[in-house]
Amino acid sequence: MSFKKITLSSVAAASLALFASASFADTTTGSFDVKVTVTKSCAINPVKAPDVQFDSVDTTNTTAQTKSTTLNVKCSRGTTYEIGLTPGNFDATNPTSTTGNGFMKRTAAGITTAAEQKIAYKLTKDAGGATAWGNVTGTSGNTTKATGNGLVQPVTVYGTVAGGSAWDVEPGSYLDTVTVTVTF
Repeated sequence: MSFKKITLSSVAAASLALFASASFADTTTGSFDVKVTVTKSCAINPVKAPDVQFDSVDTTNTTAQTKSTTLNVKCSRGTTYEIGLTPGNFDATNPTSTTGNGFMKRTAAGITTAAEQKIAYKLTKDAGGATAWGNVTGTSGNTTKATGNGLVQPVTVYGTVAGGSAWDVEPGSYLDTVTVTVTF
């Protein structure tokens, strides 16, 4: 007897479900959009790139040195960008640093302010030093231009000290900070 009750209850429930779905047979549709605006972006990672570290020399050394560092730039896919370099200490007669020239100053206590206590260097795009790297953008500029691909793109910067009497300064540590600007 309990088997019949369960069966009848199941049949009644199925009939009710069929009747209920039949009463909602008509439909109407609408829509909505899913949107986002993706803006272009660029980043230097890490923000402070590794230093251009010249070998230690004594004041009688006359040998030129070229060292490098790598900037890791990541820009959105299809985003064109330019990388400009501005030495912290540069020739005041050339404020746009079109030549990539800068100079390192002595950093220790008791610094001599004489002009000869500077070590000149040049930033370039190639190890041979032929192509200056400065901060002038545009078609006649001297920045490095590229197009982002959404991945980190390594870019090498070369620094050269010409040698000769460049090292003939007071012994100590010399430093300059170069500002890297990515324009996109």
